[in-house]
This record gives sequence, C-alpha cells and structure tokens, in this order.
Amino acid sequence: MDKDTLDQLIKCPKCFGTLISTRESNICNDCNTVYYNNHNGQPKFIEESLYDDNEDYEHILSVSKYWDAGWRKRNEEEHVSFLNLNTKEIHDNAKKQKKELGKSGVGNLLGNEINFKTLDKKIGVNIGSGTGAEASYLMALGNANIIAIDVTAEATRTSKEIIDKLGIGRAIQADARHLPIEKSSIDFVYSSGVLHHSRNIEQSINQIYRILKPNGVAYIA
Repeated sequence: MDKDTLDQLIKCPKCFGTLISTRESNICNDCNTVYYNNHNGQPKFIEESLYDDNEDYEHILSVSKYWDAGWRKRNEEEHVSFLNLNTKEIHDNAKKQKKELGKSGVGNLLGNEINFKTLDKKIGVNIGSGTGAEASYLMALGNANIIAIDVTAEATRTSKEIIDKLGIGRAIQADARHLPIEKSSIDFVYSSGVLHHSRNIEQSINQIYRILKPNGVAYIA
C-alpha cells in the first residue's frame, strides 16, 4: 500500500466527503468545512460544527488540552528513550514488550489476544494512540498499516514520529465520536484504555462499526 491509497480513506467526519489537502488544512469538497491542521502540522478534525452545541465543543477542547499537557509531561519524563529509538530498536522493543505483556494472562490484547500474523498488510485504526507505542507494536509485529488517532496534538506528533520510522501510516488528531474515516474501509480497530473516557461511548462504538469492513475486527480494552 502507498501513502496516497491510505490518504483516500481519510474523509470529512461531518459528511464523509472527499478532502482537499493544503499546507494548512483539509477542506471538504462536499460540505466546504475547513479543518485546520494543529500547531504540529498534523491533520486536526475537531471543529465546532461537528458538535451538538457549544458546551459539547468546549468540553472536547478542554479534554484535549488536559490530555495534551499530560502527554507532554510523560513524553519529557518517561518516554524519551522510546521516542529516540531507531527502526531496528523499535522492532526489538516490540518483540520484548509482547513477551513481557504475554505474562499477564488473559485480557491483555497485545500479549495474548491478537494473532499478529493476521494483520499482515492490513489497514488498522489505533484509537487513542498516545506516544505511538501501540501503533509501533501493530506495525512492527503485524506488518500492518496504521492510522493513529488521538484527541491531543502531542500524541499525534509522537505517533507520527514513530510511524514514519516503520512504514505506511498516518497520525490524526480527532475525536472517537467523529472518526474521519471512509465507511467499511478498515480491517481492524485497536483501542485500549480509551473509549470509557468518551462522552458518548455508544456513538464511539457506532463509529467503529461504521468504518470496519464486513468481518472486520475490533480489539477493545
């Protein structure tokens, strides 16, 4: 898969129309909604017209700001060594982490419940990508193409850095309730420790069903 093919799956989360990309934004060719990139230059699909009212929009902005500060602090204090790994080291780290996670028993998706051989060249969406560690496992161990989605600019920044070292993927700032992804286009979705934070869990789950291909798989913890 090439990057252009993956880009074609990224759609307007409001009407699912085709996007026209510029240096500063993505513009929907159908409804004309403009989605400006975040300050790191990654696509950002958190826009007021997506939300039912101003209170809901202000809430997602506050959530994004809160977690953004949290990820900046953790990246500076806890994840520096991971973020500085080269491609070979990321692969080695993924193998090591899978082995360690496998010791935790049933309930650990990455350690025990995902058959990575089934992910080869598949397209996956990682909701709540954080530093990019989970995307790195899916790409390094499964040879998957990943669209990493997080509500914060900091997480999309680091996820992009990791993904770019491994292969074909994208990092996007977006809300799980409004996934900017073509319907029935994704082979699998992975999300761990994230969706229970959603203000509307049912809507987030419905979005996952919408983007999955028939017989697609969702790995949710």
